[in-house]
Amino acid sequence: PPAVLCGSLEDEAFWQGAERDPFARIRSDTVLTHSDGQPRWVSRSISPVHTPDGGRYWLVLLHDQTRRRRAEAERETLLAELRATLESTADGILVVDLAGRVRS
Repeated sequence: PPAVLCGSLEDEAFWQGAERDPFARIRSDTVLTHSDGQPRWVSRSISPVHTPDGGRYWLVLLHDQTRRRRAEAERETLLAELRATLESTADGILVVDLAGRVRS
């Protein structure tokens, strides 16, 4: 039953959507706890599988997005630091590319 797979309200809504529509293909992003206790960002999707004898199963795919999410967060932090530095400088800054052309 879907209740066994629910660790949060988001999970419950995800599985209730699948239960309501036996032909649903559902995708969402969520955070799961890895066996090492660390959180993992995952994209999950489910697709129904119906067998000739009337059985109904779900194919569940999880794709670990943790490295991508961490890289995005690091990039956002660096950009925020750069913006703060540039906004607080009293000096003019001239940016040129490797060919010596003025960029900004």
